Amino acid sequence: MVIEEKQNVQGSAKEYQLLDNEDSVESEELLPAIQNSKVSSLHFEKDAENHAENLEQPSVGYFSLFKYSSLWDKILMIIAILIASFSGMLWPIVCILSGQYLNHFVHHSRINMTEKLSSNFKIFSSEDFLSQPATLSISFAVLAVIICISFYIIISLFSLSAANQVHKIRCLFMSSILKQDIGWFDIRETGDFANRLTSDLNKIEDGIGEKVGFCISFLSSAIFSLACALYYGWKLSLVMLSVTPIMALAMALISRAQAALSYEESKSYGAAGAVVEEALSSIRTVMAFGGELKEIQRYEKYLTPARRKGIKRGFLTSLGVGLTWFSMYFGYAVAFWYGVRLIIEDKDKINPTYTAGTLLIVFSNVLNASMFLGQIAPFFEVFALAKGAAGIIFSIIDKKPEIDSSSQLGARPNGLNGKITLTNVHFNYPARLDVKVLKGISLVVNPGETVALVGPSGCGKSTIIQLILRFYDTNKGSIEIDNNCIKDLNIGWLRSNIGFVGQEPVLFSTTIAENIRFGKDDATDEEIKRAAKLVNIHEFICNLPKVTLDEARKGRTTIVVAHRLSTIKNADRIFVLSDGIIKETGNNNELMESKGLYHHLVLSQMYEMENFLDDDVEGGWTVFNRCVSVLTSSSFTSRGSSQDTSGLFFKELSDTKPSVSWMRLLKISLPDWPYLVVGSIAALMMGLHTPLYGIIFGSILGVLSEDIDKLMDLNKFYCIIFAIMSITSFVMSFLQTFMFSVASEKLTSRLRKEIFSKIITQDITWFDYPVNSVGSLCARLISDASDLQGASGYRISTLVQTVSTITACTFLACYFNYKLGLLVFAFVPLILMSAYFGKRLTVGDILSDKSSLEVASKVAVEAIENIRTVVSLNQIEGFYIRYTDALVLPYRNARKKSHVKGFTYAFSQSIQVFAYAATFYYGSMLITEGELTYSDMYKSIEGVIVSIIVLGHLFAFAPDFQKAMIAAANIFEMLDMKSHINVFSLDGLNLKNVNGSISFQNVCFNYPMRPKVKVLRDLSLDIKPGKTVALVGSSGCGKTTCIQLIERFYDADAGSVLLDGIHIEEINVRNLRSHIGLVSQEPVLFSCSIAENIAYGNNSEPVDMNEVINAARKANIHNFIASLPQGYATTVGAKGTQLSGGQKQRIAIARALLRDPKILLLDEATSALDAENEHIVQEALDNARHGRTCIIIAHRLTTIQTADSIAVIHKGRVVEQGIHQDLLKLKGYYYKLYNNQYSKKSSTDA
Repeated sequence: MVIEEKQNVQGSAKEYQLLDNEDSVESEELLPAIQNSKVSSLHFEKDAENHAENLEQPSVGYFSLFKYSSLWDKILMIIAILIASFSGMLWPIVCILSGQYLNHFVHHSRINMTEKLSSNFKIFSSEDFLSQPATLSISFAVLAVIICISFYIIISLFSLSAANQVHKIRCLFMSSILKQDIGWFDIRETGDFANRLTSDLNKIEDGIGEKVGFCISFLSSAIFSLACALYYGWKLSLVMLSVTPIMALAMALISRAQAALSYEESKSYGAAGAVVEEALSSIRTVMAFGGELKEIQRYEKYLTPARRKGIKRGFLTSLGVGLTWFSMYFGYAVAFWYGVRLIIEDKDKINPTYTAGTLLIVFSNVLNASMFLGQIAPFFEVFALAKGAAGIIFSIIDKKPEIDSSSQLGARPNGLNGKITLTNVHFNYPARLDVKVLKGISLVVNPGETVALVGPSGCGKSTIIQLILRFYDTNKGSIEIDNNCIKDLNIGWLRSNIGFVGQEPVLFSTTIAENIRFGKDDATDEEIKRAAKLVNIHEFICNLPKVTLDEARKGRTTIVVAHRLSTIKNADRIFVLSDGIIKETGNNNELMESKGLYHHLVLSQMYEMENFLDDDVEGGWTVFNRCVSVLTSSSFTSRGSSQDTSGLFFKELSDTKPSVSWMRLLKISLPDWPYLVVGSIAALMMGLHTPLYGIIFGSILGVLSEDIDKLMDLNKFYCIIFAIMSITSFVMSFLQTFMFSVASEKLTSRLRKEIFSKIITQDITWFDYPVNSVGSLCARLISDASDLQGASGYRISTLVQTVSTITACTFLACYFNYKLGLLVFAFVPLILMSAYFGKRLTVGDILSDKSSLEVASKVAVEAIENIRTVVSLNQIEGFYIRYTDALVLPYRNARKKSHVKGFTYAFSQSIQVFAYAATFYYGSMLITEGELTYSDMYKSIEGVIVSIIVLGHLFAFAPDFQKAMIAAANIFEMLDMKSHINVFSLDGLNLKNVNGSISFQNVCFNYPMRPKVKVLRDLSLDIKPGKTVALVGSSGCGKTTCIQLIERFYDADAGSVLLDGIHIEEINVRNLRSHIGLVSQEPVLFSCSIAENIAYGNNSEPVDMNEVINAARKANIHNFIASLPQGYATTVGAKGTQLSGGQKQRIAIARALLRDPKILLLDEATSALDAENEHIVQEALDNARHGRTCIIIAHRLTTIQTADSIAVIHKGRVVEQGIHQDLLKLKGYYYKLYNNQYSKKSSTDA
């Protein structure tokens, strides 16, 4: 074990420190596994349909969506609800005025009962005839103004309230996640939180925003319209409403089913998002083992059930839409059939109840009620999605952690001596309750004392550290600090007085100063410098790292978890653990004399060495960039490229407005052309129903004065047509909605896969850009696909239908009277213009919002990925503030956009009433001039007015279309990106067999992000086939860079790297990497079973279970795996958190050995192993090297003394090369390294 001196120091002002170089979770080798079946193949896939979702919560009740609204939000919503309810009275008034128009026309047409209703009105003076239409038109205009004001208030207030609530929910959700105890994270997939923070919260915003205002207004309008219809003609109204109960029941059942499907769909997308996060955070491992295609397939496997659920949901939505149209047109047939009969019955009465105007009022109100209820139907899907998304999010917000890191409760002693006492401590991890880790541990650490915990991997060393930090609570026994039980201490105070240095360094995507300041929130610049000097970071010199830690722990209680026993020989006491209990206690000399377990561990280590830092950049950047490169294996905040402009894609896009070709949108939809063709034909046919309705409507009104027999015959004919239209409208509306829904689901699923495929095949340089961090990429993948889907499906089908309707109605209007037709059509561009200006006002905000939300998502993902570090530093509040700061701009823009949306929609609604005012008055003028009959006037007007109404309602989804176009631009930018090193490219040579000869010829290289810092300077090195060459040198000399060039993560700036005499850039990338096995210093495991992790070594073909077991035996991990209750089927947890560092490393070694590569690259492959296992695994690696070309990056010279050749690299050049003994004789660079280590060995032996 070597204490990780290379990490940033957290806590120059700490009372005591915990130094840990094992991984976060230890496991105990206990119960035997039943693992004797031979598996024909292993796939890194799980059954997505049976995916065990972490948070099995049902969707919440709808009103629970508003549980986090403030008093001000409630006031805004109440005002909006009252006005929305009031607005429902406006449309019946429009119908009443229209009825008065019709009575006026009919009254003036009955000069001679023998004349037809189409008689010319010129016998009346225009002043007499136009006086009432003028008054009614003014009334229409006033109503239009009231409607505009009302809907502006409704939409803007609901949007504003939603923005406030979603902002609050975002903050609460992030806060709740950060507050959860570590045990909660152990048993959950954290990778799907990016999906929750973007897509799911957007669904909630849709479900509580302006669409609620639309829904209430439509519902209110439907209720008032029905009331008005019942008032003017209850008999006719009841007959028309006969199908309503059946309709209501059907919609209720559909809505319930939609909510359940939405929840299941959300779960599947969450699981898919977890795959993306895991794959991208481990991108170097994925590339090294050729796992790109497997990750794509695994991602697609989770997309499949989500797509199926979406299609089922679309089917139910389509069914609801179809039933709505069916009931509406069937109601028309019943209404006119029965209504005309009622008119005939009242014809001879002095004060008839049913007149032509009454028929129109009742019919129009019931028609409007049906249309409003139909407009509500799509919102059921929106609300169902919101309820499904909220089920998971709200359950996390409401979850009370057992160990609340933000709690203000607990004692805060004034001083701290640093005495630590463990008494009879028993413990097992929540994720593995059947494995006992600690079995009655008792120990005391005195103030200012340095003690070491040593023992085999999995014995419980790191567990003790985590219990002291109170990541977990003990199952039994107690832990005390200064005689205070840690459960009684304030948890923030406790952790703020503990400095923690882990084995795997974690730095966050911010400045060096801020990373150091995480150790103390109120640290001044001087304190930061002092802390940096204390660990030799200030001068970027790491020649004496152990002295650094010796200085850092002076005056503090220090607990060291050790594998490298040379680092703890000066400890005051050493506790030797095995099998969850303390076997030996004493100092180094006492334990050596006792010749027990400790003595055995020491003897198994032939030489002790300091753990030198291994970085690839020399000079003043050494420590910083090594830390960053280590971090970027999981978060990609390391090196970037200025040579590949595609890496700037996100920043450039966020500063420009999208330009999307509709032809390209159609092109990417071509695979779904059968659905689109059928859906489009159905939508076009459905669009023709409205002008046909206008013709029939006008015709019925025109025959009301015919003789009774003829009137009955014509009326029966028109009612039969309406009945037929009810059937065709059901079929057409169902087909159009369902076909477009299927196409939409398939398109978005396909695009998600294509985008992920494009991302995962980018070269490492692209990932090095901070803007391409895991959080940003996850947020963009989720949000762009979701936004594009949000404006497709039913919305697109409605758009196609509306275009068809407007076109046909305009043609018919012009056919009956071109003057009136042109006037009616003139109102359509006004609506389109309002949409255009609304888009211009909001598109910039949408772009900036996406950029800011990506930053917020990046912060969230970074914090959640490294939650142990965040918690140990007591930085929950700090990351929460960083997250909320990133939300300020989107929140501000959302409030501004609420007013734009309100005005745009209000204008579109008022225009249709203005259209009534203008067209009825102008139509009256044309009638007086004899150019038009009132029957033809209604035929001209009614269809277009209904089209304008539908177009206005379509504006409810206008923001979705705007976001969709921006999302499409982002998606196309991504799909157009070219990777310089493309693993899926077929170009290059495919070598079936390689000898393993490697040659560096005058190689120069610098990382593109920092072109001024030369890493390799004219480096030349020849490695013969089957030989083992070790690369040694000081930090930053370029050792790891050589490995990355061989793997072709990067290409050399000058010179060449040859494999078997062939330039590696001429070899197919996938083929090249298939001949190479890599074992990194920091093992990366995936959240799947142990067997699947080992099988990941060979992604080109199915892996037999025997191969997995044999590889595990070679890596000395088989016995441990077999001891687990689930054996090789044991899940390792996210990033392997359910295993110790040593166990993870041995699985990584097994993975590389299973690959059976011709070239083996070992980057300090045994660094995380304890002494006993290191010796055994080293023998396994020595055996594995036979017949292979092996390159070892060495920190401890014990691992490379048997190498065929040792290359000493200094300042990017090979300065010495030879075998161990020859290099010692030179007394050069190697001699100095060895002499330093030998002196420490002698000191230990003494």
